[in-house]
Amino acid sequence: MPKKIKLTNIILLLILLLGFSVRVYQVSVIPPGFFADEASIGYNAYTLINNFSDETGNKSPVFFKNFGSFYRPGLSIYLTSPFIFLFGLNEFSSRFSSAVFGTLTILIVYYLTIYLFKNYKIALLSSLFLAISPWHIHFSRINQEFAYLAFSLSFSLLIFLLGIHKRKKLIPLSFVLFGLSLYSYVTAYVIIPLFLVSLCTIYYKKIKINKKFFLIGFILLSIISLPLILGLSNGKTMSRFNQISTANEMKTKQEIFKGVINTYKGHFSSDFLFTKGDIDYKEHFITRFSVRGIGQLYLFQLPFIILGFIYSYRYKKTFLLLLAWLIIFPLGSTFAPFADGGGPFASRSITGVIPFQIFTAAGIFYLLSLAKRKIVKKSLILLIFISIILSFYRFLFLYFSEYPKYSSNFWGWQYGAREIVNYFEEHENEYDHLYMAPEFNAPDIFLKFYSPQNCHKCAVGLPKDFMNQKGKTLFAVTPAYLSQNSDINFLTIKEVKYPKGGVAFKIGTIVK
Repeated sequence: MPKKIKLTNIILLLILLLGFSVRVYQVSVIPPGFFADEASIGYNAYTLINNFSDETGNKSPVFFKNFGSFYRPGLSIYLTSPFIFLFGLNEFSSRFSSAVFGTLTILIVYYLTIYLFKNYKIALLSSLFLAISPWHIHFSRINQEFAYLAFSLSFSLLIFLLGIHKRKKLIPLSFVLFGLSLYSYVTAYVIIPLFLVSLCTIYYKKIKINKKFFLIGFILLSIISLPLILGLSNGKTMSRFNQISTANEMKTKQEIFKGVINTYKGHFSSDFLFTKGDIDYKEHFITRFSVRGIGQLYLFQLPFIILGFIYSYRYKKTFLLLLAWLIIFPLGSTFAPFADGGGPFASRSITGVIPFQIFTAAGIFYLLSLAKRKIVKKSLILLIFISIILSFYRFLFLYFSEYPKYSSNFWGWQYGAREIVNYFEEHENEYDHLYMAPEFNAPDIFLKFYSPQNCHKCAVGLPKDFMNQKGKTLFAVTPAYLSQNSDINFLTIKEVKYPKGGVAFKIGTIVK
């Protein structure tokens, strides 16, 4: 093996190790808590392993019914199930799945960039920036659909490029993968078809040359898409979209149109990308989607993204592909412009994280290629290296030290369910009834996730509704509930505290 290739492989391995380490370090406890969607994916993966069904008993599901009337596309659940099988039903196994596929995305972006630029240096830099990306790290540490969409889209694209450039027999496989990507996250319903239209437009000549393989691919894609098409009639396909778009119903058509335009433009704003990110974007109140004090990208990336945009223009098809990617990625947030406070959402636009890293890498390579004097080039490399180290260090501090302090409450990760259910399990034989306050999104899922076969007396409820129930009853309620219902004589037995202080829940009984 030539020394240059060996060195490249060593650097790539170190990048993957860095990316994996930062995605799994303390993943069970940071983010602090475990959101209902994570519990739902984990528990449905558990029922899939044990019964080959979703939590409602539906066998071999394509869509998994949860939270009453909401249907979740199943790719994330199928990909999580091996990790639940290996490590059991817990926060680590669930989030570890996302971390693994997030790390694999780093590797995929490396090879993807090679096909786009035929340049190992740009490819290594692209993988490095994805490995340390605040946007991608955060969503690779939580088990929701977001990281799986980024993985499946980039993998599908890589196989597509490999097919048209080297092995045409892989073209049908790429369409199969694009089809499976449709089942990763509801925003894929918009992103994937537009992506395919863009690819077929950019690589039209390749389609003409390999039309037999493209025809096979389209047939396979159509077959895979059938459940989605059939799901349009029974409401399964659009159930989640209909849920988040209910805010549109209170707006006029003019307001909706204006909201769509503003939301789309917001994805390219300096606030969203470089300074505030999702969490502090105007009118946002949910703290689950990014870290305060930093943008979705690092500020130092801005000039390099511009330079990368300029540099990539010399690679016509690469430029068009990356440009199409940038045009398409905001659309996941755009069609529900008033959901959850409105504006761009890092989760729904997760696929945008990849082209920005590639442009950054290309921009750095371009800048260094313009420096003819060694002293200038070395100075630029040192300056870039220092910027990367300082920016990454600041993100790690904000994420692991500051983020847990403000993101564990209701609008964050809703900390406390595990501690409550574990305590209920330990003391179930001492009580006739055990009620957990409904201070969580879809609280019933936590009883299933944390106690899938035990705690048969556990339920969701409040003292006002069940305080006169016969038998000995244990409640878990918030301090806010008790202060608002001061007439309840509550005897506290145990306090569940947030990771950084403060009482999240009080567990106790009613003194009559």
